[in-house]
Amino acid sequence: MHEHVRKCHHRFLFIVGQLVRHGGGILQGNTLTDSPTTDNKQLLAILVSFYNMPKGSLRVKEKALEGLGLLFVAHPAALLEPAAVAAMQQALQASAPIPLKLKVLSNLLELLKSEEEGLKVKQEETSEALQQQAEVGERGTGEPGAGLVVPVQNGEGDSLNLSAGFIQSNWEAVKALALDTTVELHQQPTSPLHDIQSAAQVRRRALEVMEAVLRGGVMPPFSAVSTLFALTTDPHR
Repeated sequence: MHEHVRKCHHRFLFIVGQLVRHGGGILQGNTLTDSPTTDNKQLLAILVSFYNMPKGSLRVKEKALEGLGLLFVAHPAALLEPAAVAAMQQALQASAPIPLKLKVLSNLLELLKSEEEGLKVKQEETSEALQQQAEVGERGTGEPGAGLVVPVQNGEGDSLNLSAGFIQSNWEAVKALALDTTVELHQQPTSPLHDIQSAAQVRRRALEVMEAVLRGGVMPPFSAVSTLFALTTDPHR
């Protein structure tokens, strides 16, 4: 019975993660009916509660953390919620289990990639709008600035600032994981699980996050110099 419940938790958390990532429109309030809808704050609370479950399995915590990562990609404002931040920061600690460290680093990597793609789309849209404005100006028709989308609310479109702020606050933890050599004692050196979820894989994943951070200009390059030099001596790089 316990095993059945645990599997149900896994499926439930997977569904919640997919909903928050791809079903944002469904989760918002429905103005056509009075039926209650589940908003993102409630789903965030559910994910955090599963992550902090006292007797929750490691797999359940990992799935809950994955759901939080998907929520951050879809709604970066969730990074302002203290409970979600605390869960992410706990998983970034060197003492955290290897699967959780891998998952939280993957969350950060996916968040950075999503922000990069969104920034490219915005740049393309702005370029097209400027080109159309120039063509209209040459014909002498239309008003200057027509076609440009300008934020009308303070902070609108600042999702990049939210994710960058979280990265900056936890940059030292990410660099520490890039040099992490912690090995879980309960794993056998020859087990497949140890080979997959090893400290070397944590270091590689942290290095991928650092690459995305530096490429996006979120942190200055000099802040990573000592870590990158140390990684050149890693025999498992």
